[in-house]
Amino acid sequence: MAKKDFSGLGADRVLDVLSTAAREPHRNGQQAPAGPEEIAQRVSEMRTQGRLGAKLPRITLAFSGENYDYVRTMARVRGQNMTQFVNDIIKAHREEYAELYDQARRFLEDF
Repeated sequence: MAKKDFSGLGADRVLDVLSTAAREPHRNGQQAPAGPEEIAQRVSEMRTQGRLGAKLPRITLAFSGENYDYVRTMARVRGQNMTQFVNDIIKAHREEYAELYDQARRFLEDF
């Protein structure tokens, strides 16, 4: 069986159109991906939801029963969700031990 010649179909032109469309903003009302500066700002403000290309770093945590109950209760008392409450606790701890944190970072960089 002879090989078929598809060179006349303009496959190169189709690939060019597809790659151009992937780089251009969407025309059907969807937003274009966020730029690096906007992503950095949104991550620092924890406002990435709904913005194409902007995601917060995530980890999976397991809590003891007592700690989970504490986080859930205290978050509700403060009118926050549990993520906001845990981030506030970590921020306060980070500020309290800023000097130790800087020493640890320098140590790990030299290691």
